[in-house]
Amino acid sequence: MRLFLKKSNGVVTLFVVMIMIPTIFLVGFMDDLARLKLAGNQAVIAADNYGEIVMEQYDNILKELYGLFAMTQMDGAAEKLADLDKIVKASFDPNSGTISAKYTLDALQGKNFDLLAEKNYNGFMPFKSSDVELMFKPIGTSSLASDEIIATQIGDFMKFRIFPVLFSNGDLLKSIQQIQDSEADGAIADAKQEYDEEVQKIIEKIETYYRLLRVLADYPEYIDDINSEYEQDKRECWNFYQDDYEVLFNFHYNEAEAEAAFIKDVDTDKTLSDDENMWKTIFMEYYRWIIGLAHPEWESDRIEQEIYERYENDGMVSLQNTASFIDPSVILEDYYGAELGTKSELEKTAFPSEGLSFDKFETLCGMLSSVANEITSQREKIEAARNKLQTKLEAKPEDDELRKNVKAEVEITEKLFEHIEYYKEIVAFIYSNKDVNTEYKFQTDHIQTSLDNVIYKLRTVQFNSLYQDEVGTWPPGTTIKFFEKVHDRKQYFDAEVSWEDKLDKTKYKDFKDPDAGGKEEYKKFYEELKKTFDGDSSDEAKKKGENKKKEAERKKEEAENGIKNDENTINSMGLRDYPSCFTKNDDGKGKGEFSFSKLGQMFSFDGLANFGNQLLLKFYVTEYDFSMLSSRVTNVKEDENKESLTGYAITKKINYLYKSELEYLLAGNSSSKDNLNYARNRILGFRAVMNFASTYKIPEINHAIRAIGDALVAFPVLSVAVVLALRAAVTAIETGADWREMMKGEKVAVFKAKLGDLTEAQAILSLLGADDEESSSDAFSMSYEQYLMIMILLFASSEEVYTRTGDIIELNVNTVIQKLAEDKELSAQKFFLSKAYTAADITCSIKMDFLVMPGGFARTTLGDGETYDQLNEFKENRYNFTITRGY
Repeated sequence: MRLFLKKSNGVVTLFVVMIMIPTIFLVGFMDDLARLKLAGNQAVIAADNYGEIVMEQYDNILKELYGLFAMTQMDGAAEKLADLDKIVKASFDPNSGTISAKYTLDALQGKNFDLLAEKNYNGFMPFKSSDVELMFKPIGTSSLASDEIIATQIGDFMKFRIFPVLFSNGDLLKSIQQIQDSEADGAIADAKQEYDEEVQKIIEKIETYYRLLRVLADYPEYIDDINSEYEQDKRECWNFYQDDYEVLFNFHYNEAEAEAAFIKDVDTDKTLSDDENMWKTIFMEYYRWIIGLAHPEWESDRIEQEIYERYENDGMVSLQNTASFIDPSVILEDYYGAELGTKSELEKTAFPSEGLSFDKFETLCGMLSSVANEITSQREKIEAARNKLQTKLEAKPEDDELRKNVKAEVEITEKLFEHIEYYKEIVAFIYSNKDVNTEYKFQTDHIQTSLDNVIYKLRTVQFNSLYQDEVGTWPPGTTIKFFEKVHDRKQYFDAEVSWEDKLDKTKYKDFKDPDAGGKEEYKKFYEELKKTFDGDSSDEAKKKGENKKKEAERKKEEAENGIKNDENTINSMGLRDYPSCFTKNDDGKGKGEFSFSKLGQMFSFDGLANFGNQLLLKFYVTEYDFSMLSSRVTNVKEDENKESLTGYAITKKINYLYKSELEYLLAGNSSSKDNLNYARNRILGFRAVMNFASTYKIPEINHAIRAIGDALVAFPVLSVAVVLALRAAVTAIETGADWREMMKGEKVAVFKAKLGDLTEAQAILSLLGADDEESSSDAFSMSYEQYLMIMILLFASSEEVYTRTGDIIELNVNTVIQKLAEDKELSAQKFFLSKAYTAADITCSIKMDFLVMPGGFARTTLGDGETYDQLNEFKENRYNFTITRGY
């Protein structure tokens, strides 16, 4: 002080100030820190309490129907929470009023209240004047639309219910174990069916090959018949000339004498001379012939009467050439054309075999070659299918009945392909006659031309030179001696026409005739095919085999039609489809009809091996679904009324996709019909494979089928075809019967190893002609829903099951909220699974002004963990404390 003011007064004051400044700062700092710590603890408690209130506002319908918790989406819920947060805020200023129990109850019940109505101040709170806000924000990833969230909640719901449900539902674990135990047998059956399908295809191709080969095999006979027809045509031309033309020429070259004799006989009473009688006979013979050609239906007396009547009415002119009677030139032209015209297409009329001609020879060879290539290619497919089957067989012990029986049958079938190389070789051998065929075609054309010339001369009466050689000049004489000269003078006829030589058959190499250039092995091969496909119809064994094959095919078709009729049943169920106004999570799969020829791979069980906890959770959700949702057979039995685990009846009033919900879990299609079809196809596919395996495993069935096949040992292709047809028919009959039983709510055996296990034993034994034997069954059996559950576990992924479960729950909650009638469809969505939040962030925000503490220091202080690390935000002296709460 002396230094600055030249005085010594005030030193003490300065000293005191210097001491008081840090003291005041320290006291203020400690006060700020105490307030901050106390506010932080109070804010966490307030947020926790508010979180409890928020979580209490859950969706009651969701909880009641499905035992699941999510924050309510009902209108007005946010307003009620805004009112209730005042109660929580009161903890920061208890002096603002006394909160009685009644007051709190009124608040919880949504009644009107005034928080500051009572003014009895008591207690102390240093931050009562602080600005306090309570907020909550649902966590977007916590909605039940998340597969993980919904699966976890369902798992919690099922945790203490799973074992009673498992045992009441037929022991799910045993069902899975039974199917897994039969995996090897089913895989063999599946592979054997694939092999049989390829064999059936090659049998069809072999028959096509034979039908084509049979046409070409008749080629030598085709040549013989052309030659024979040619000779026959030559004879007929001569006979025609000799017989019919004799009548024509008798009248034509003696017309005047013939007419005069006829007129004299009709118009006068004069007696005819011998020559005149001869001319009259020629006249009558000619006109009887002409009129007979015009009216072949007339009797001889009618024709003669017509001749006389026409002459009496119109005279001779009418008889010769008038429209009122007949025109001889027209009649003869038509007659010659009809009689001789059939010989103008020698090649077509010579041989009755369908499709064979010189022009078609190369085409037929090409077709035969194409089928031969297909057979070779199909053989490669058969080998691949056989190798696959062999791999499956090796998974079983050598003494296993199924392995032994299938292997023995394959060995028999493989004998069909011992000479697979012959198919192409024979085609090449036949085609080597290409040049000979061309030569035959050229020669036949010449023969045809010569034959056409003869026919033309006959039709146009141009054999003048024949007669000129005999009589020298025209017209011939009037005596009958002329006709005696021309009669039986065939050498003139043959000389006039200049006939061509016949076809030389020895030029053609016949594959089936060793004496004609062929091979003995080809002959035997062809005879084997011919015996199989065109064997003697009187062969009793073959006839029985063919009839049995037809019967098996008919029975299989009947069974398939029975399953196809299931479409009509589905159409009449009054199903509702997934509503278009709702968002579906996937496109679904597996549409279409069931086919025994498209079973696919039914035993892909690897997915069940290493899921651990995920598999357990899938079990939980699947069991939950089967306890809460409907299927096609829900309430199918009389007096059955299924209830969910929460005690609600499963009906169309609650379950929107009633009768198709569980099937939706498997398929995921928008169409309920498609979902039912897919579920049916999956179950029937599994049943068909298992039933096919049973045709080998059940001794009575396998022995009966093999006995029928062995009886046809002389017809190997037919034998294989009959055996395949019988196994396919037994499979179809039994599978169809299984389906009918399951649709009645009954159970069918999973794997059938005894006659008593069969559902339709009587019909099968009748088809096979086997004796009915008493047999009981102790096989493990499952109902439709149990098979469906296995299909879901095996063929639907966990994600698909979780997502589709959520879809069904969303539909049903909306159905109940909107009180939808059974015959109505959802047209709007009020409840959203994506908004069914199961957790929220709860924030308590406090604004405080400090005496001395810097803001950054306050933030650092509250971040030391002593306040549960709940300070997330610090801005302008506003402190946000956030916690997360969920169900």
